[in-house]
Amino acid sequence: MPGLAEPIEYKAALEAPTLDTLEDLIDQVKILLDKITGVWGELLITSDRRTIMRDAYEELLDPDVFEQAKFAIGETANATALQTVGLAPGSKQLEMKLSKGKSLWEKFFTSSKPRWLIRVLGWINKLLGSLSAAIPIVEVIREIKEACEEEVKDVLDG
Repeated sequence: MPGLAEPIEYKAALEAPTLDTLEDLIDQVKILLDKITGVWGELLITSDRRTIMRDAYEELLDPDVFEQAKFAIGETANATALQTVGLAPGSKQLEMKLSKGKSLWEKFFTSSKPRWLIRVLGWINKLLGSLSAAIPIVEVIREIKEACEEEVKDVLDG
């Protein structure tokens, strides 16, 4: 199992993310969770937990909760709620938050070191927490992301 300073294999499986909108964030979280519960599972999730983690992730795909969340983000009716939590589309607050995430994500993709993955997962937590206050369906995405993060931490802590 990799340590915090050792690269994770399968680095080439991802490219630097596009993170210009909340919809991009949801897309990137979906890709990351797919990798953690899929091809990276051998490295990042203990063998006794891999199947349940993958099954739980796949439950979010039918119906696709990620697509439902993206649709809800675009709904005019949710604009005030997004503004209230500092995630209004086009706002400087959102731009600042997404740019920090992109920076962390690029450090992970460049180094492939698990410590950067942990930082990315922590940053995702902050945004999904705020976003779920405005768009409740995001909560289920946040919960599986947190479960994946705990699994990764368990493996890295040995």
